[in-house]
Formats: sequence, C-alpha cells, structure tokens
Amino acid sequence: GFLREVVKDDSGPKPLVRLAMEVTLLRGRERKDQNRVVFQKSYAAQIACPDQSAAGVAKAMSEAFADVSAKIRQDVYDSVSTLPAA
Repeated sequence: GFLREVVKDDSGPKPLVRLAMEVTLLRGRERKDQNRVVFQKSYAAQIACPDQSAAGVAKAMSEAFADVSAKIRQDVYDSVSTLPAA
C-alpha cells in the first residue's frame, strides 16, 4: 500500500480531514507475467473535523482510516476469493 495523502484541510467552509491511499496486491516474486497484479485500487475518505484540537483531529483521522480500511478489507477479500489456483 501507498499512503498518498493525509491532511487537515481548512480551506473550505468547514474543516476536513482527507486521506488517500493506493493499494496493490501482487502474486509471488517468481511470477513475472501480466497476471502478477491481483488487485489494484485507489481509496479516499473525507471526514468533517469540527473539533480543531489535537485530539479532535486525531479522532477524525482515525475515522478516515477506519472507513478506508473496511473498504480495502472487503475489496481484497472479494478479489482474492475469486482467483483461480496459482
């Protein structure tokens, strides 16, 4: 996985926390063909951050990570469960 963005954004009318990630799942290193990539997808979450304290920002970041993590888990499971035997 690659973490592309984790930022608190105060530029709009309401403060937000934004998170963006890229996830790639590959088959073993010995595989060199185009079928090596099993799964590849980008994810993003945006959570309101009304509490500007450090604890409030940390809570919003945690919610953003939880949102993205749940989507990643389900998508990876769905992708892997449909793979033919190696």
